[in-house]
Amino acid sequence: ICSFPKIVLGLRYIPLYDEIHRFYCGSDHPLFALDDADIDIDEIRRYRLIGRKSWLGRDLKEFAISRPHATVSDMEAEARLILSGAFLGYLPEHYAKQFVEAGRMRMVLPDRLKVKVTFQASLDDSKQPDPITKLFLDMLIADFATERA
Repeated sequence: ICSFPKIVLGLRYIPLYDEIHRFYCGSDHPLFALDDADIDIDEIRRYRLIGRKSWLGRDLKEFAISRPHATVSDMEAEARLILSGAFLGYLPEHYAKQFVEAGRMRMVLPDRLKVKVTFQASLDDSKQPDPITKLFLDMLIADFATERA
């Protein structure tokens, strides 16, 4: 179960749910006190940006930079870097909400910098799942799948 930026031939992907990621800065970052009307992509590009390893650079296309200033493999590490005030990056809205409500971070250009991430279950249809795995998949599909397998 993951968001898969690449499709692998031979696997079946079952869409489960979508998650919205927004772009954030920490309260100690220079952009925190600015109005969104005073921020543009060129301004953001001047600062250190975080890339998510699993997104293969898709999260940075908007900024037209060759590579991120930091690369992380999970949202907790990205949140820590954003909270440091030294970096900018994407986080799931539901996860960042706690920091936003505490005044420790804010969204930057929320109407423009938004990524929809689809989480999927993947399975190899050439292999017969054992009974426990089949039960798990059946329950997962029944509870989450946006399209029935």
